[in-house]
Amino acid sequence: MPPTEGTSASEESAGDKGCKASCGRCIWRMAQQPDTRYTYQWRIFTRWAQMCCSLVCGILFLILGGALWSVSASSEVVVAYQTGDTTKSLTLSEDLEGPVYIHYEIPSVLLNNKDYVISKDKDSVYTFFSAVNCDSADSREQVVRRRGLDTAFLSRVDAVNSTDLAPCGLVNIAMFTDSYALDRMDGPGNLQGIAIDESGVAWSTDDEAFDKVVEQASGSVYLKGDRLSWLSPGDFLEHWKVWQRTPPGQRVRNLWGVIEGGLTQGSYRIRFLENSPIWESWGVPERRVIISGKWSALGNQGAIQSVAGFMFAVAVAEIITFLVLLVGGFLAPSAPSRIVEVQLSPLNEADPEAPEPVVLGAPKKEPVHTARV
Repeated sequence: MPPTEGTSASEESAGDKGCKASCGRCIWRMAQQPDTRYTYQWRIFTRWAQMCCSLVCGILFLILGGALWSVSASSEVVVAYQTGDTTKSLTLSEDLEGPVYIHYEIPSVLLNNKDYVISKDKDSVYTFFSAVNCDSADSREQVVRRRGLDTAFLSRVDAVNSTDLAPCGLVNIAMFTDSYALDRMDGPGNLQGIAIDESGVAWSTDDEAFDKVVEQASGSVYLKGDRLSWLSPGDFLEHWKVWQRTPPGQRVRNLWGVIEGGLTQGSYRIRFLENSPIWESWGVPERRVIISGKWSALGNQGAIQSVAGFMFAVAVAEIITFLVLLVGGFLAPSAPSRIVEVQLSPLNEADPEAPEPVVLGAPKKEPVHTARV
């Protein structure tokens, strides 16, 4: 008899039920697996196993942290200076392979609050959806009030034949303008100047972020809307682009220049071509020039020391855990285990009640006799 449409549908339904039933049985068998009889895997949670694990991890993290800290120890030279300093001497104990990077660092400065970050000129930066404004920082009077002690900065603003302050904002008024020169001292009175390249300190993507700032062939800088700016073309404009990226914390560290070819060991002198006196009045105790060699594949000194500090913290925590487990094992009282064997008699029809269990090995109490005299 040829199969009809009804019979084929019923066979297909039966096949689906059979497949679902097989899957259900497999899942049920997996869920009803008996507990394993092996208990070796639970020994890792015992006290002695945890002590060994903590000790090994502590020693391992100490070794790794010490290795990272030693790698970062000799990669940078820091020179601190204040207002009034004209020169500073430094000595390199070993050669620094090129390129050598020169950074400036400003510690303990609050430049990460919202009022400062959004105080920029909308005609100088790419804002996307962020809001920027120049409230209370949009005129030359504000520059005099906030940075009147810095005569070099005021001369830049006054040199522009315009009443407009372009760019305006607190970020631009607080721009870092210090500049340096480096000389090698081969002997008394024998100085050899070292060339520092300041042209490529900004990111390559900054050309798009600051496309509203245009350098004219005449040597002037204009913002969007043909606003004449107090910014100078060339290297000064590169430093301005770097300064626009506000720091995430209370320390500023930006690239200032690059020395190609490296530096050999010996004595050097830093000359401060411009040393702004405004930072001490703003509460900054000192500024720093950082000379660093070729960066390691692991990062700069700050990154390496941060990872090393984290490893030291983990090592200390592991060693403390080891000591706690070690001392706790000796101080904890060890109670002897008492094994109680229970013997049960089988039930029978004549005696339907279950007999009381008989405890074997339990100590018997001796009767105490008292007598009156």
